[in-house]
Amino acid sequence: MCIKKYIFSLFIIVAMFFSMNPITAFADSPVTSTDFYKAYIDIDMVKTAKEKGVIDEEIANYLYSSKNPIDVKAAVINALGWKFEGKNNAENYVKLMYSSDIDKLDIDSLSGDEIFCISYMMALDDYFHVDKALLLMEKAYEKNNTNFTIALIQSILKGQASIENGNWGLIWVNTKNVLNDKTLVKDMKQEAIDSIVEYMKLYKEY
Repeated sequence: MCIKKYIFSLFIIVAMFFSMNPITAFADSPVTSTDFYKAYIDIDMVKTAKEKGVIDEEIANYLYSSKNPIDVKAAVINALGWKFEGKNNAENYVKLMYSSDIDKLDIDSLSGDEIFCISYMMALDDYFHVDKALLLMEKAYEKNNTNFTIALIQSILKGQASIENGNWGLIWVNTKNVLNDKTLVKDMKQEAIDSIVEYMKLYKEY
């Protein structure tokens, strides 16, 4: 996995040098470059997640509780962040809350919000390989297809997959489709939305 990550990073660096398009000079990846948690940093649990960077029982209980809004849960997960060498937050979260391995978890029995949290953590844990996370995010969206936060984070994961597949033009298209979808109930702070859109727009001309 480390070799693949090195090759992927080398590809990005080479693209930055050889492309005449200034976009690539600023682009890293949708999953790692959309730090929208900053719009929620006034919330204690978001601040705690940023300071710790790893899931623990306190953070896991917050994400698991149906009383907490999904946009704040998304910010908490975003604040947990990522590392080049990867993290194990999703795996540890599932063990803490469901006493199970991710591969053995009955995903279909979970709510859309529950699936969302696992999926987004998976994507941040290994942003070089988001296919499995994206499949789960699609399940989360199927169960809650009017939620703006889930739809927008799904567009981030789709954007990450598009980079892996070389279809950079889909990154902005997917985001724009979410922004224009009038059936979605907008529950995310505008500052957070603006932060995500600002990055995704870098791919607009593709």
